[in-house]
Amino acid sequence: MARSIKALWRRCRQSRDGTAAIEFAFAVPVMVMVTYGIMEVARMIYTQGVLVYAAEEATRYATVHYEESVSQIQSVAESHFVMIDPARISQFTVTAPIDPDDQTKLVTVQIQYNFRLLVPFTDQPLVTLSASSRGFLTEEV
Repeated sequence: MARSIKALWRRCRQSRDGTAAIEFAFAVPVMVMVTYGIMEVARMIYTQGVLVYAAEEATRYATVHYEESVSQIQSVAESHFVMIDPARISQFTVTAPIDPDDQTKLVTVQIQYNFRLLVPFTDQPLVTLSASSRGFLTEEV
């Protein structure tokens, strides 16, 4: 009986059957996590790019249309939200003070967005992304 156990142990120790399956079982979870991380970072970079573009377009609109209201500028920015949810905007600020001395205007558009991860790993699955743009203009008399 002891010889058969020793022989079985020696045969199992020398056998390479199933090695690939075990290596695969260890490697797949790591590769899935790396792939997921790359996708999340790509989504975050895309969303940041969309926010910056929307802020720039809203600033451009505000500089061309000198007397527009904040709600009009915000609607222009929201029209440039491609594949992101406008309901997740946590803050949208437009400041456009007019200098009474020379009638110049510095337009600043700031957007904050609550980015939600696909699979949250923490209790707080939101990441706040922000974008801002500034434009300077003068009113032609």
